[in-house]
Amino acid sequence: MLLKLINKHKFTVAAVGVLLSSMSYADEQSFVWHGYISQGVVQSENSNFINDDGDLSFELTELGINGSYQISPSLRATSQVTYINGGNRLSDGARLDYLLLDWAAVNTFDWQVNLYLGRTKSYNLLHSSTRDVPMVRPSIILPQSVYFDAFRDTGIGGDGAVLAASYSSSKYGEFDFTLGSGPTQLTTKQTKTLLGELAEGDLDHRKDLQLALYWRPIDSNWQYGIALLDAAFQYKASEFDRVYQSGRFIIERANINAMYQGEHWEFVTELNYSRLIINDFIAPGFFRDSVGQGFYSQVRYHLTDKTRLLARYERFYSNRDDKNGSLASAATGGRVPSYFGFHNDVTAGISYDVADNLRLQLEHHWVKGGARLAPALTPNVELNDSEYWRVWAAQLTYWF
Repeated sequence: MLLKLINKHKFTVAAVGVLLSSMSYADEQSFVWHGYISQGVVQSENSNFINDDGDLSFELTELGINGSYQISPSLRATSQVTYINGGNRLSDGARLDYLLLDWAAVNTFDWQVNLYLGRTKSYNLLHSSTRDVPMVRPSIILPQSVYFDAFRDTGIGGDGAVLAASYSSSKYGEFDFTLGSGPTQLTTKQTKTLLGELAEGDLDHRKDLQLALYWRPIDSNWQYGIALLDAAFQYKASEFDRVYQSGRFIIERANINAMYQGEHWEFVTELNYSRLIINDFIAPGFFRDSVGQGFYSQVRYHLTDKTRLLARYERFYSNRDDKNGSLASAATGGRVPSYFGFHNDVTAGISYDVADNLRLQLEHHWVKGGARLAPALTPNVELNDSEYWRVWAAQLTYWF
């Protein structure tokens, strides 16, 4: 059993081993730690986005402790442990978000190259590396068209390695490049969040290869990026499964984004194409190959040093060739309504810094469609019988 556990988490175990062996040789160690406590109230009417009854909920809790240990001038260890209770949209409980060694392999005037080893963070999308910290996110709930909450734990990072390189040119601007590989170890709760309560087997995240390139032109407030993902999951049915079979899922994603940051204005947009291939799982011999499409455009305005306003518009289609969901609904004999094929959201929000380390956020979502309600593969038709629904949330975050 111990050998099986070590093999399953071999990258993280290797990082910890290097850390422990290096600590005995470090002369001037320095340890820095931070944390945050975030609590809110949320309600989702006419959907099971938060809970099954649509009542007011306090399932908007986030606690986190992170720290870094400087082993040597070029070697650092860093980690974060979090607790989350986000209702139906997230798997509740504690988790180790990351535990990694950061080796600054190159650090010159033009180049900076880092190698991360262990349970690494994802730097693929604009908010991948910051979605785990509530006071850094632009909103309480990120745009579901790109940052589907059910995939939060697979989107944070995984057990493996990441190579990150930055190059600064006085002529062409700044370039950031990341290449990473690291699947996530999924718990039973996370499996059910992704696949539904009827899934009794194990979901194995077998492959996760990410590549991203970002460019900031010289003397410009704009940044442009492209990010690619190739991931594979294997579902192994148990003897208690009565609905699903063993099967395989492949996800291939391409993301194009742009961001403008000025003195008072910030504009962000991301366009996402995601190919989903399903082999078996629904039934022996079942096969589906579809391309989903999603995007959002977001504007934030710094009204004062303490107050920020937010407006966002987003759309998502499970199948870009079936944007109104009619073909998918017909394939189920009408049992699954067509509005489960898309997700449209208009969001308005405001944040206010009560103190230097205390922030209050408020936001409201007007939503049409159910494509981003978990679990996505097995829609809950009974609890989501309305095409139109709303979410409002208020969250207070303290960090130290």
